[in-house]
Amino acid sequence: MLTLLCPLVIWLMLTGFLTALCFAFADGVELLQKLHRVPCDRCYYFSGDHRLKCAVHPCRAMTPMAVGCPDFIATTPRGFSAGKRQGAGLV
Repeated sequence: MLTLLCPLVIWLMLTGFLTALCFAFADGVELLQKLHRVPCDRCYYFSGDHRLKCAVHPCRAMTPMAVGCPDFIATTPRGFSAGKRQGAGLV
């Protein structure tokens, strides 16, 4: 009886683990799709600074709460040279 019960328990545990892994993967994909809808990095008010990400809604910036932001103003993505000011280089 024990020789039949042990492999059955192992297979049930393995099946449960793989099922939980599939559910976790599906939840991760859903969360990534939700976060890709956040428009903050394309907004005029987004600074890109980790201390103050947004001048209008700093607590909502880069979170799922910012998906329907009423103050969103589209702008072109900032490149590496867009953040540099003229005359701010080293002499």
